[in-house]
Amino acid sequence: MDSRIEAYMKQIPVLAEAAAGKEVFWVNSRECPESGQGEKAVSKEQIQDAARRLERFAPYLAEVFPETAARNGIIESELREIRAMRQELNQEWGAGITGKLFLKMDSHLPISGSVKARGGIYEVLKHAEDLAFEAGLLNENEDYRKLNTSEMREFFGRYKVQVGSTGNLGLSIGIMSAKLGFQVTVHMSADAKQWKKDLLRSKGVTVIEYESDYCAAVEEGRKSSDQDPMSYFVDDENSVNLFLGYAVAGQRLKHQLEEQGIQVDRQHPLFVYLPCGIGGAPGGVAYGLKEIYGDCVHCFFMEPTQACCMLIGMATGEHDKVCVGDFGISGKTDADGLAVGRPSAFVGKVIEKAVEAVEAGEAGENIAAVEVLYYPESTANRNDSLYYSPFPCLFVSDEDGQELDGKSGWKCAYADHIEIVGEPFDPAPIHGAERAAGNEKFAGWKEKGYDDSAWEDAEVYDFFEVTKPIAPFDFEDRTIPLMRHEPKRFTDIVCVREQKEEEKGKERGIVKEEIAEEWQQMLKGKAPAVIPANSVRIVEITAGEEMCGYPGLKLAHGKNADIKIIYAESYGIKQPDIVTTKRARPAPPIKKGRTDWKNGELFGPEDHYKVSGYGKQEAPEIYEPYLFRTFRFLRLEITTYEEELHLLSYDYLSTGYPLEVKNHPVSAKEEYNQI
Repeated sequence: MDSRIEAYMKQIPVLAEAAAGKEVFWVNSRECPESGQGEKAVSKEQIQDAARRLERFAPYLAEVFPETAARNGIIESELREIRAMRQELNQEWGAGITGKLFLKMDSHLPISGSVKARGGIYEVLKHAEDLAFEAGLLNENEDYRKLNTSEMREFFGRYKVQVGSTGNLGLSIGIMSAKLGFQVTVHMSADAKQWKKDLLRSKGVTVIEYESDYCAAVEEGRKSSDQDPMSYFVDDENSVNLFLGYAVAGQRLKHQLEEQGIQVDRQHPLFVYLPCGIGGAPGGVAYGLKEIYGDCVHCFFMEPTQACCMLIGMATGEHDKVCVGDFGISGKTDADGLAVGRPSAFVGKVIEKAVEAVEAGEAGENIAAVEVLYYPESTANRNDSLYYSPFPCLFVSDEDGQELDGKSGWKCAYADHIEIVGEPFDPAPIHGAERAAGNEKFAGWKEKGYDDSAWEDAEVYDFFEVTKPIAPFDFEDRTIPLMRHEPKRFTDIVCVREQKEEEKGKERGIVKEEIAEEWQQMLKGKAPAVIPANSVRIVEITAGEEMCGYPGLKLAHGKNADIKIIYAESYGIKQPDIVTTKRARPAPPIKKGRTDWKNGELFGPEDHYKVSGYGKQEAPEIYEPYLFRTFRFLRLEITTYEEELHLLSYDYLSTGYPLEVKNHPVSAKEEYNQI
């Protein structure tokens, strides 16, 4: 490491942390108010001109790319509110987000499926328009669908387009250029995904691969293009046109926010977080937003820890004169679209007064652990509302939409310690209750480091072997938000008893206040509740209101203990069975007092769990039902045998759709409005 780099690391501590592979947050001290930024490299008029050009091309795009027809040929993505993520960030990380949180779905942009569809496609269209104008084959007032003719494709076929890319920009440039008729060459680095290379080749694009990194691919592409007068090189590092294509996103986002009635001003600022590679896409988008909102928008760049080139370029002020390798940073990341070692000098200089901060973070390693429940076709007394299959199956594709094969590393094991049983109620059993037992071989199976070497390799089924109602071609993108998952604690102990139901006396068991206090402490997460060996403990608890969720028991010791859990929305009084000529069936209980535990009982679905006893304080045995349960009250009937049982915790993961519950007062009497 040369003395210059060492000096930077001493002067700017965040660079030393970045060199050590740490996650860092750098605040841009060069950022200044809109009024102080002086003359700009790109004008508002240029951005407006780019927007008009995309509108001229829209009829052509709608015709040749049907996926754009719904928006009349405009390449745009959905702005989706993500309430569940806001809730998760606030609860788990204390983010304190009081406004709305949105995801701009540029991952779903039509044609090429990434943000590069903005800048990359725009630059190709601008180049095609310039050539056609110069040749007298097109003017601004014509219908641009004229480009979709053999004459125009033959014309563009005389010319070449080249680009260096890790994948996403190459897809945008390659697909668009090939559609117009250009000869296209994409120079790609070794870390680009194979499926991207294959897709480009299927479109008639020439792909040249390099073992070195992105910067080398760009340099070789530029060199190749410079040697051919008929070749045009899309320069991700220095292209004004590319930048303008991204900047149009600012206008588009403004319209989307207005459609949702969202105001952006000094009292309601907009915060935008942008993933960053070489800087073209986030720089252009940020610049376009700054042109519209000025100081009312705050833009932050996010980079991988091992490819934080914009951080290094902007923090040192040297931009493309430094790279991550100078600081001993590898430049390697699973986020191949961000695997860039040297930032764009053009972008860095243009936006260095406009971007608030740059953050380098690590995506980390994720574990994909999936439980699959299937109902065999032979199931007796089945519920016809459920799908049935001749075998268990899971439809899986990777993040790029490619189906995974049997060599992808998926392993599986049959969970024979869990049995789904029907509920004995009319009209048809729901098959949701469980009889389960602890099994140490599955302990920690969802955690990193779990040893699945004894599991079997997943079997790949033929596409058409799957029962048609659940086949992949019947799946469609979600149109509703994901269900929320919110950790919650039960609110209170209703009562504790020491007799089994069938042994109860006229006082319905003995209420033990000291035991109730012990359980209260357990529910609060302060201390375990201990059930002695060879004893019975019956505890009824409340969630305080009707809830849907996944209750979770954490246990230690207690080998062979039996636990029965009853879920109910209220207390009721048992009625005689209804007897017909065919059979007798349980009658619904009478609800005389929904919270009257002294005179009522809890009736509802039952789960049964046999404790294995392998659990310890530091590594507990865990039981959580496969399907969510609905409850206000729960009853735990616990019978221990040779070992005492430690109940370490009992809480639940609340679930439901992220709908806001609103109260609308309707009465002149305020006490009624409180109900």
